[in-house]
Amino acid sequence: MWLETGLDEDDPIQPPQYLYDEGVKSGISAMLMKDQEEEEQYRLESKLKIMISWINYSLQAVEAAIAQCTGGFAPFFIIIQPQQLIPSDQQMFH
Repeated sequence: MWLETGLDEDDPIQPPQYLYDEGVKSGISAMLMKDQEEEEQYRLESKLKIMISWINYSLQAVEAAIAQCTGGFAPFFIIIQPQQLIPSDQQMFH
């Protein structure tokens, strides 16, 4: 397709539609845009899952450090449960 000049030896009068038909051209462009958007969505969802995993790991580390503290100090910013801070995958993607 990319290397064709548009002239076929069998039918020298009629070039392929993607060379002259605006509907076909816009259809090809729309399909390419749709594919790019799907790839971008997959990439962003993957990055989001990685970030959520990192945050959960960080929260567990903070909770473990707090559990080892003595003296009754409880940071004011750890008031609610981590499950309330970070939505599950089922809540995010549905």
